[in-house]
Amino acid sequence: MIQSDLSGDAERSRNGFLTQDQRDILRIFLRNRLSVLGLGIVVFWIVFAFIGPALAPFPPQQMDFVHKLSPPSAAHPLGTDWLGRDVLSRLLHGTSITLLIGVIPIAIAIVIGVPTGAIAGYFGGRVETLIMRTADIFLSVPALILAIAVTAALGPSLVNAMIAVSVVWWPWYTRLIHSQALSLSKRVFVEAAIGLGASHRAIIIRHLLPNMASSIFVRGSLDLGFAVLTMAGLGFIGMGAQAPSPEWGLAVSLGRRFMPEFWWISVFPGLAIFSVVLGFNLLGDGIRDAMDPEIRGR
Repeated sequence: MIQSDLSGDAERSRNGFLTQDQRDILRIFLRNRLSVLGLGIVVFWIVFAFIGPALAPFPPQQMDFVHKLSPPSAAHPLGTDWLGRDVLSRLLHGTSITLLIGVIPIAIAIVIGVPTGAIAGYFGGRVETLIMRTADIFLSVPALILAIAVTAALGPSLVNAMIAVSVVWWPWYTRLIHSQALSLSKRVFVEAAIGLGASHRAIIIRHLLPNMASSIFVRGSLDLGFAVLTMAGLGFIGMGAQAPSPEWGLAVSLGRRFMPEFWWISVFPGLAIFSVVLGFNLLGDGIRDAMDPEIRGR
């Protein structure tokens, strides 16, 4: 590990801030047009999550009954809903909410799943059996059904929906990290660290987790789109965000009562959800391909 770090530092000093492996990853990623498109979509919505509220022409809850259910026009580019609220303003204000409720559950799942998987793979025995059988119980139930059940038990709300998605996702990270920890724990550098008297905690934190970081990153980038879609689905059935939140899934759900005549109320938030999920999926696929050693070796 020390030798690897020194050689990496030397390589960075010769070639700039990136090592050769990192340069290869970046080259393969940029060569994939769909991956770049996904990155562009994600960056676009992240930017709007920060500046969207400032660009919104109206407050998200401002009602104008005179112009309710107005089609897209110069005054209201995406139309208005049944209360006269500007659809574009609510879409822009809902961007940060939709992205956050996708990122936070995955972050929580990583915080829970990665340590438990590393502990199970490193220690083995009864600890491994207990952790992995618990994960298998959660994995035996379809993800969306489990999320609905957890949300129903806790009560419909945005926070409870995020907890439910975290409960659904952590076993996947536990299984991923468990398999890698099993392999890494038998490597020479781990045996050397044990021989030098390193503690179990130090071995897991300093040696195992850094070598699994790329897998966690790839899995997380792929899961973000599915998390956004799952949260939107929970909002659609009334288990997630509650009115008057401008969250996109809730907006699609409430607007469906006015379909197809007043289509813009649901269609534009639905297209926004589609683009975010597509962007994260394309980005995740590109990162996975770029970090694949077999592809980099070609």
